Amino acid sequence: MPEGLNGTDSEGMEPPRVIEAQEFRLVDRERNIRGRYGIDADGCPSFVLMERNGEPAITLTVDEHDIPRFILHHAGETTFTITQDAAGNPRLWLHGAADLPDTNGEPRAALLLDSNGVACLDLFARGSNEAGISLHVGRDGAANLGIWADKADKPIVALSVREDAAGEISLRDENGNVLWAARRDA
Repeated sequence: MPEGLNGTDSEGMEPPRVIEAQEFRLVDRERNIRGRYGIDADGCPSFVLMERNGEPAITLTVDEHDIPRFILHHAGETTFTITQDAAGNPRLWLHGAADLPDTNGEPRAALLLDSNGVACLDLFARGSNEAGISLHVGRDGAANLGIWADKADKPIVALSVREDAAGEISLRDENGNVLWAARRDA
């Protein structure tokens, strides 16, 4: 076993029980940094594993709002994040990957299963954190599709289908007022 990894140093002394530092660095034989554990520039704890070229590959952190994040990177770009929202609901974000390009590194899609059992897929417009298209399936089995205009509180186009095959489609103005609707009862 390499020196220092067997629980004692080369002179047989026990290692210290607590080590305090702002950052620990994992280096390869050529002294290239391959991992970092420490406090980032925003004061948040983070663990980062690096690609051979020094770019981040995996980041595990807790942000300034105490929300945990697991982030995958490739070629210096964030590609995938697993996190949760402020209510503790799990979130999955796809970032500027080849199939969802985003020059700002902002999420363009989010998958959510909230504490009420509602599964959602939200697609975001470029440069917006508001859903442009939202598909969700509620605990009652109803499937809903909403299409939003920028800054609208309610979907402009809404389609809802219940388990019993009843459904509704509606067109709305930017305030959510129904302009046209068609309904099919079960």
